[in-house]
Amino acid sequence: MRSLRESRTSKSIPGVGDIVAIAFISAVCNEERFENGDKVAAYFGLVPRVNSSGDEVRNGRITKKGDSRTRNKIIQATRALLNSKLDNSVKRFYEGLVKKGLEKKKALIAAARKLVKVMFAVLRERRQFMDFVENKCNLCVGG
Repeated sequence: MRSLRESRTSKSIPGVGDIVAIAFISAVCNEERFENGDKVAAYFGLVPRVNSSGDEVRNGRITKKGDSRTRNKIIQATRALLNSKLDNSVKRFYEGLVKKGLEKKKALIAAARKLVKVMFAVLRERRQFMDFVENKCNLCVGG
């Protein structure tokens, strides 16, 4: 019963449907395993590789660690969210990165990382998603 309730709260996020919600919940299992949304994003491999040598630190491609099927579902959900007509924080985040000159594919991955953080916040708080763009709500801004 708990999983069904969590699925409903995750599906309250635009772009997230049954399959993505259930895949995310089953991959995360117990949200207490993770300190924050950044750790969940790292679990799904949506964070850049870090190469450091002396004083120089370079960020590379994403690590692609974790469940590739769930990661791909999250990226597809992000694409659906970005293509929707709804105005939301993830879409504004993506558009801001593109305006700054970031490649669209890299901005998509950054938006997917933000969506994971939002999904984790909804799962942890066990509340319906309320986007801060419309409701001035601090829950689920995704950090």
